[in-house]
Amino acid sequence: MDFAFLELVPDAMVVVDSEDGRITHLNSLAEKLFGWSAAEAVGQPVEILVPARFRETHEADRRGYSAAPGVRPMALGRDLSGLRKGGKQFPAEISLAPLHTEGKVFVVAGVRDVTERKSIERRAQLYEKARDDVRLRDEFLSIASHEFKTPIAALTLQTQMLLRSMGQSGDQPLSKQRARVESIHSQSVRLARLVQGLLDITQITAGRLILRPERVDLVAIVRDAAARWKETLARANCVLRMRVPQSIPGRWDRMRLEQVIDNLVGNAAKYGAGKPVEVAAEADETTAHIVVRDEGIGIAPEDQQRIFKRFERTASTHHYGGFGLGLWIVRNIVEAHGGEIRVSSDPGHGSTFDVMLPREAHAA
Repeated sequence: MDFAFLELVPDAMVVVDSEDGRITHLNSLAEKLFGWSAAEAVGQPVEILVPARFRETHEADRRGYSAAPGVRPMALGRDLSGLRKGGKQFPAEISLAPLHTEGKVFVVAGVRDVTERKSIERRAQLYEKARDDVRLRDEFLSIASHEFKTPIAALTLQTQMLLRSMGQSGDQPLSKQRARVESIHSQSVRLARLVQGLLDITQITAGRLILRPERVDLVAIVRDAAARWKETLARANCVLRMRVPQSIPGRWDRMRLEQVIDNLVGNAAKYGAGKPVEVAAEADETTAHIVVRDEGIGIAPEDQQRIFKRFERTASTHHYGGFGLGLWIVRNIVEAHGGEIRVSSDPGHGSTFDVMLPREAHAA
């Protein structure tokens, strides 16, 4: 069979005998692409042009195509890899077509080296990722500046008022001075939490979230958290309901568990303002649970996994502040302990977060 007409085709062309899968012909562009001369390649299995890891599936696909070429597209564009003589691989696009001649069936494969196209696609993907990263950075900086501005403004105002009162004649009532100092303390704690959140971003992203487990009582940690959030819950008109046993001893990182509870109770107060917030703890021999339930705006089913991702939120930043990092940090802390966090929610009727922790966490 004379395949000289394939020299007129602007692609590398390989002709394969459909019965035994051996190369029948290479045009000059195929010789140049693969590095094999026609004299060297003819008679050899076509799999010499395929990387070893693809040969088994390639042979099965080839047999299937040879048996029923009509059920597949005539121009079967597939992203594969070609193998040059000497072992160098290249990304390739393969198009197949059957050729009936002289009572035999051949498979004609058009092969294109798409290295440049893949390189362009890769650069385009990197560009899109970089653009998304810049967008996330700008959004984060905008949110962060807003979040820091509020407590800083409150601190500035309270310190100015204290300084002014100190310069005035006569003593102000101690209760008024105390209220201002408490406000300064509250805003300072808020700033400290914001800074800790920023530090956690770098540690988690770099894979350096460190746990320092110790023998602690989970119930004591929950009760301490409730005391810390008393004022915030009161401002949000949220009644706190506690449902905890006498004690749940275990081995955990105290500071990290405080972060978990603070974030969950803080979210409950934010999204469930004016409604009760329930915090419960329970345990069996191997696992402890922390459950935080609110009766707030709830979370749509399609958003219930997304909320645990970095910078994700389901509510407007105009109405609900925050970096969109709290639940992401919580998930990473819980998973570092070997645990799991789940959410169940009914939009408009609140959310329940269930943190499951092994009672013996190991350092990470």
